[in-house]
Amino acid sequence: MGTPIDIWLVGNTGLRNPNRIKDGFSVFAESSFVGNLRGRENDIAFMNLLNEKGIIQNEGGKDESGSHARKWRLMFSKNGLIYPKLDKKYGEQAALGKMDDITPFGRVFLKADTYPAVQECFLRAMSVEQFPLAGESSYFSPLRWILAIMLELEKRTGSSELSRIEFALWGHTTNPKYSLSEVVDNILDLRMRRAKAPAKKTFDRQEIAVRAKDYDKKSDNFLDYSDMNMRIFAFQVSYNEKVVALLFHLQSMCWQKPLQKYSE
Repeated sequence: MGTPIDIWLVGNTGLRNPNRIKDGFSVFAESSFVGNLRGRENDIAFMNLLNEKGIIQNEGGKDESGSHARKWRLMFSKNGLIYPKLDKKYGEQAALGKMDDITPFGRVFLKADTYPAVQECFLRAMSVEQFPLAGESSYFSPLRWILAIMLELEKRTGSSELSRIEFALWGHTTNPKYSLSEVVDNILDLRMRRAKAPAKKTFDRQEIAVRAKDYDKKSDNFLDYSDMNMRIFAFQVSYNEKVVALLFHLQSMCWQKPLQKYSE
């Protein structure tokens, strides 16, 4: 057995397509639920509103609990579009902002009227999002971690390309507690062995089974969560000089002063 694996997830299993967030948030911003998006009654009412506007398809009233609304609220909060519920140990809610009210960044997002402008908003949100490192009091940015892996791959091979199976096994299963050099070593080793494998799908299943020995949840998550994470990263990032420059500009805001952890 090796190091226990913790697969991180930047998206939400109930909201897999990031293109939908802008439409859903626009509906929210024009509704009476701004600053008032808690409780079963409001959850159900907002879910019904999203359904009426064609943002979601709650066929036959399958969801009667309002879980759709809670998933959307989580995505709004994770992207800095609304104020989250602040854990009392971090201070007073009033000092942060009214819970579920639209943040200044959320207002900027609403004004983004082109696809590149929307992408840049998501990129800025993702570049400062921090996930806790297991067993430590520090945090890391999934986006910048993957960028670091891509930059190291480019340094070694001339290409930053990261395939689906490489991301599934050595991307979202790792974090800065791992050695960047060793992670890239494993990716290149996987790439070399897969290139020689006569049956790629069989090879992938076998490799997942090996990594799954250190994972205490369903092995299906390796690919399922990988697809979701890669879809969100692909939406937010076009790997070019402008994006890299923006990421390194924003980087100082996170590493110098890690974001506090808020409860949902």
